Amino acid sequence: MSKKIFKGFADVLNVNKIRIIAFESGFARRMWKKISPESFFLYICLESIKGTVSHNDLAVSIGLATGKLASRQAYHERINNKADIFMQKLLEEVIKKNIITVS
Repeated sequence: MSKKIFKGFADVLNVNKIRIIAFESGFARRMWKKISPESFFLYICLESIKGTVSHNDLAVSIGLATGKLASRQAYHERINNKADIFMQKLLEEVIKKNIITVS
């Protein structure tokens, strides 16, 4: 199921597009050391499919996948209004693309 979902995202969003939206939304202010916007987006979606997402789940899954360990407190600090705007803008891009291709 998750492979189908992310194929749909990958058709619309590439790493550069995700990073541009991260800066535009204020989610990223400078280059990151541990929590990249694309990893944050990917793993918050993957963990959401499984059910409720905890900061610990994000820290563990992103840490194992990328080798860049960040604490659950770091994820707690990143999940704020700017993260909401970031996620909304990414989903908006996907919806726009799907509406254009369906029309």
